[in-house]
Amino acid sequence: MFRITILIFWLTFTARSTYFASVDLTSTSNSVSSSLTTFQQPLILSAYLEHDKYKKYQSLKDKFSVSQPETLSKSSTKSLSELFRLACFYSDYPLAAELLYLWEQSAKREGGLEPGEADFYRGFFNFHRGQTQSASALLYKSVESMRPASNSRVNATLFAEAAYLTGRTAYMGDKYEIAEKYLNAALRFFRQSKYKHPKLFIGTLNYFGNLRRSQGYFEQGRTLLEEALDFARQNQLSTSMEYAEVLNDLGLMDWFEEELDSAKRLLEQ
Repeated sequence: MFRITILIFWLTFTARSTYFASVDLTSTSNSVSSSLTTFQQPLILSAYLEHDKYKKYQSLKDKFSVSQPETLSKSSTKSLSELFRLACFYSDYPLAAELLYLWEQSAKREGGLEPGEADFYRGFFNFHRGQTQSASALLYKSVESMRPASNSRVNATLFAEAAYLTGRTAYMGDKYEIAEKYLNAALRFFRQSKYKHPKLFIGTLNYFGNLRRSQGYFEQGRTLLEEALDFARQNQLSTSMEYAEVLNDLGLMDWFEEELDSAKRLLEQ
């Protein structure tokens, strides 16, 4: 598998994705939703959301620094899972490990761990740490054992996210059959909920497109990547990390097909 990472650092840091659910750690009202309408430029909006997200992360870190994990340990599994994702987003893995432990204890208090969920979060943790092989095994184990239900923590959304990450890590490990099975499952779900989960939708299209390209189906791959690009542009996500990755991968596809002028233009974007 050939893959070139040609993402420009200023774009990555300016437009870091709001990939996971945000958590309000303060007692003040959430000002984000009321402020969104005042921003018209995607770059300004992205920077505002990123700043707000970082403040929440700092608030979380401060809680641990002043020995308040006891308070957090009484939080719900939903809140702790969102805080865990936030710590992973900022690559604070010691904090993420603490939160993962608190989440597991909370889940046991709330009736016990459900099939697949512990392996999912451990796989998610290893994925963000760059331990792709270990993550892939845990994610595959999780998605195979999940039984999603609407009244469960393991609902259709969590299953679809697990399927996406399982397919993505399988693709990265050249396990194309597994990748196709789970990326296809994730795409079916996210097509129906793309406005609720836009970045997961873009990511799934992108990796499914890359998979089809790697399997030799260039036109199918290009169609999926172009759909991801169009969707991002139409939904003010043209400053997101996901958008940059699609540009990179479309440029790579043009390079494979010796469309060098188009490849250069896409990669420069």
